[in-house]
Amino acid sequence: MRLGSSKAERRALRHYRRTRERDPVALAQASGMSVEKVERLLPLLMVRDVHLDERDGEGLGPADRLVSPAPSPEDEVAASEERAALHDALSIALAALPPRDRAILEQRYLCEEPVTLEEVGRGLGISKERVRQLEERAKHRVRDHIRLQVGPRKEASELETEVSAGDRQHSVAA
Repeated sequence: MRLGSSKAERRALRHYRRTRERDPVALAQASGMSVEKVERLLPLLMVRDVHLDERDGEGLGPADRLVSPAPSPEDEVAASEERAALHDALSIALAALPPRDRAILEQRYLCEEPVTLEEVGRGLGISKERVRQLEERAKHRVRDHIRLQVGPRKEASELETEVSAGDRQHSVAA
């Protein structure tokens, strides 16, 4: 119900503010409204206006009690579980790779200081172009394996970010 949308409601509002009349029959007579309408209107009239800048005894105002922009505990738990599932899937996917492919991904993405294609190639005795090709193939294998394990919840770019940024501290001992 909108408050004050008719003349009678505005009259009831003014009368209530002056007298604080809580009897629906008396308020109905003073405003010219039916008792049923006044009974629906009275709870709205009795609600106190709240100012967002008002502070209580603890120094908190209504604006301080509004919903926080921080993630809810449920969202944090869900995100943590998803990270754990992705971490486990990444470990399994890396373990399933051939040793050379795994070494390339570990050196390029899972180290504190990533190594260049040229440096990885020198260590393996192959060209940097071949390292790039092997790296690309290994990333596709990991991505496909993670999708099978976790499901298609993440986009490819997000998975690459997970592999390269989120798990740099993860060193695979497999």
